This record gives sequence, C-alpha cells and structure tokens, in this order.
Amino acid sequence: MTSKFRFTIHILLLSFFLAAAEAAVPVGSFVHESAGYRPAGVFFPMAFAGDDDEADKPTPVDEKLFNELYDIIKKFCTGATCTGTTVFQDNGADVKIKYKAYMLDLDYKRVDAEGYNEKLSQVVMPDMVWYHYPDDNLLLIFKSKKYLTKFKSSVQLEQVKANGKLTKKEKDGVTVYTLSDYTNDMKYIYHVDPKTKLLVKQVIHDNASGSDSETTYTSWESAKIDRDKFNKPSGCTEKNGDNY
Repeated sequence: MTSKFRFTIHILLLSFFLAAAEAAVPVGSFVHESAGYRPAGVFFPMAFAGDDDEADKPTPVDEKLFNELYDIIKKFCTGATCTGTTVFQDNGADVKIKYKAYMLDLDYKRVDAEGYNEKLSQVVMPDMVWYHYPDDNLLLIFKSKKYLTKFKSSVQLEQVKANGKLTKKEKDGVTVYTLSDYTNDMKYIYHVDPKTKLLVKQVIHDNASGSDSETTYTSWESAKIDRDKFNKPSGCTEKNGDNY
C-alpha cells in the first residue's frame, strides 16, 4: 500500500468528524501513474462497534440523547474552521496527520491535510466529492449517487439509530459520548467541552483489528466560509474516481 493510498484513507477518518456517523465508504485512491503509483480501491468501514460485553442484537439508539450529540456536531460544523491532529499506528509505526478544516455546514466541508510527507485536500459537497493531490497536480472526482450517499449524514444517522447504543458520562472535566453500532465492529467516542459544547477530541476504535485513531481538535472558531473554498483547483489533471 503506497503512502498516498494510506493518506487518502486517513483523510476519510478526518472527514467523518464532520458527521455523527457514516457507514462503509467506497474509497477510490488514484495516484498519477507517472509518479510510480497505480489505481487502487477499497471498501473502508466507517461504523461503530458495541461494547464487548453487550449482546449483539438490534436495539435503537436513545433518540433524545442522539439528537443532543447531533446538535453538538452540527454547531461544530456550521460556519466554522478548526485545526486538528490525528494520530494512529500504521504497520507498527506511529503516524501523525495535521489538518485544517473549513465547514460551511454538514453538506459542505473541506479538509487540507499533511501527512506521510504528502499534502492532500478533500472537499465534500452534495453533488461531488473530490481529492486534490498537489504534488502530482491530480484531481480525483467522485459523482456517483452510491458514493455520495455515504457522505450524507441524515442517511447514515438513521441506519446507526436503528441498531446501536449511545451513552453519556462526565469524566475528567469533559462530557464523553460513546456511540456504538452493533451491526458493525467499531466505536466512536466524542469528548465535548461542557462549557462551550464544542468537540475537543474523538477516538475511533476498530474492534476487529484492535486499532485506534485519536483526533484532537484545536483553534475552533466561528467564521464566514467563502464558497470559493469548494471550487476545484484549475490546471489539474482530472480523473473520474467513479471508474476505480
């Protein structure tokens, strides 16, 4: 797996903090052949696991508590910017990705990131998702309904609400929401500042692999987001990601 491919996968992790939950996402990671890479695609699971000691059976999420968490995330992602750092292990080595996010709302999101000694931008809009690899002057564009649906928060939230669990507790001065999905084998843990009601950290745990990814959010501020941020960069080689 190339560093660019790994980078694309973990940019998806970053993008998912912009919604309360997402299901499996088909990822087309394409890198310019002249740079020595080849097209690749995977089906990347982005759902959440129940606790190990809980029965694996259909059960609806507490709707009132779920709406409370959703409102927190919606506030965080509406007319705002933030910076953040995601840390995880890749083949036994510690990896760190730094990024800045621009959030018009839950439908319009941009993440500019650096990791694996690479730069990558991801933009999510209702009608397309694109990835920009500036080092290769490459733009990978997805427009298929099947792919875009995975980024629609309302659709994915309804799926998780039907079979999962959400708990809330106070710990070490923060409010901790743990969102689980019994259908899949992952878990999201949200750390929220009880005074500002802003996300400060998120942990993703994959029970199947035993891996964790931790994202810390900093420098959140309300901002007027220029729609130019979501325009495709000019002069790039464009590839149709739906073909990969």
